[in-house]
Amino acid sequence: MAQIDFIRHGEPDVREHDDLRRPLTARGRAQAEALAQTLTATPYTAVYSSPLRRAVQTVQPLAARLGLVVQLDSRLVERRMPGWQADFAGYAAHQWADWDFTALGGESLRQTQARYRAFAADLPADAVVAVGAHGTAMGTVLEAAWPGHGAAFWQALPFAARLRVTFRGDRLPAVVLPQPLGPLGQVVTVTMDRPLGSTHPRWPNLRYPVNYGYVAGVMGGDRLPQDAYVLGPIRPLTRYTGRVQAVICRHDDREEKWVVADRPLTPAAVATAVAFQERYFDTTVICYQGGGLDNF
Repeated sequence: MAQIDFIRHGEPDVREHDDLRRPLTARGRAQAEALAQTLTATPYTAVYSSPLRRAVQTVQPLAARLGLVVQLDSRLVERRMPGWQADFAGYAAHQWADWDFTALGGESLRQTQARYRAFAADLPADAVVAVGAHGTAMGTVLEAAWPGHGAAFWQALPFAARLRVTFRGDRLPAVVLPQPLGPLGQVVTVTMDRPLGSTHPRWPNLRYPVNYGYVAGVMGGDRLPQDAYVLGPIRPLTRYTGRVQAVICRHDDREEKWVVADRPLTPAAVATAVAFQERYFDTTVICYQGGGLDNF
């Protein structure tokens, strides 16, 4: 599986209206240096970037520390705009509402997402890469992994933030967000209807190695109370209060599952713990880790 750290460029100097030439501000350059220090220990096999100047400047210090050359790839540019937009917020909102909308000379979000996914599909299976990228484009990647959350992610994404995505061919098994989003990070109480050691009511050969229940008052995609796994306790429970540390998005089902625990979890740990049931579905495990992305 290829692992990609998409890195949003640092703070840009918006006085330059030429999208190709727009540089980082002094603060943006400081953000790039801080990223280089933080990520030096990550075993990257390559550093790529959008050809846009602000993206290149963001990953250049990291590549220099690693002794790597920044490889430019035109598929990584930001969503192409039909020139400078005075009402950028309105134009962006229209695009997030209609993924095929664009003005003459621009590009739709669906086209942007396709470019980024094509880039990922061409990477070697064992690649670990850093990518100088852009906020809107990163939002389209998250939308592929977790439909309905790309716009909110883009709106909250700080400059120089990272989105870690694991690709297996055209599938996205795991995503790590730089911050909480949606239910992630919320404290909830789970009522157990299938405690650890119990069996599935329809498939008695399926025994639950973890506690499993529902969050009362929250409606899931199947119009029933939101389902949740509880990881950590190794005894049967009736109720448990903890934080939503991960979301399991099922791409071939109507619902998603929450994962509740008292500590941060890695996508790999979540996938292993719930494989007894989730292996029957096409899923993405979405976690968040704040600044400690490299703890995963």
